[in-house]
Amino acid sequence: MSILESTFAGGMETAIKTRISFDSKARAALKRLDGRTVQFNVAGQNFHLKVVDNHVEVRPDEISEPDLELNGSMASISQALMTSKTDNVSLHGDESILDELHVIFGPPVDPKDVADKAKAAREYGVAAARSAMETISAQFANLSKSGESVTQLEERVAALEAKVRELENQASDGDQPKPNNGD
Repeated sequence: MSILESTFAGGMETAIKTRISFDSKARAALKRLDGRTVQFNVAGQNFHLKVVDNHVEVRPDEISEPDLELNGSMASISQALMTSKTDNVSLHGDESILDELHVIFGPPVDPKDVADKAKAAREYGVAAARSAMETISAQFANLSKSGESVTQLEERVAALEAKVRELENQASDGDQPKPNNGD
């Protein structure tokens, strides 16, 4: 076994073990893969992954009759494992195994969930600012008409109104796609 082969095998095992140590969905996916084997054929190098009793083994050799076989470059197979995009990978066997592997290797957070939470937080911030403005306005109405305190409250209300408009504009701008600046 070459250094490259042992490094790849050990790295894949470590990545899986690390992920299942903190991600219950990954542990459940690994459990569903129990007894299954996956063959990876990468640029003339053959590796297989086998799950037995919730234990993962990655070995640098070819096995006969794997449940799923992936053929392609290291980059395309990695992309298939992390995103389920299989454009440059040939698959043979039970492709539902790839869905389980994606749970294990894919990002632990759904980008759409992150975007939805950020939008909700922004909207909450606008609502909180509006509420604060209304509270100050109510306090302003109840204050005595002493010149200095009324002027200070008017300035605070005006500043809060400006901030609420700014937040509303940012919230509505956030709903629009951002131009791609060559990134």
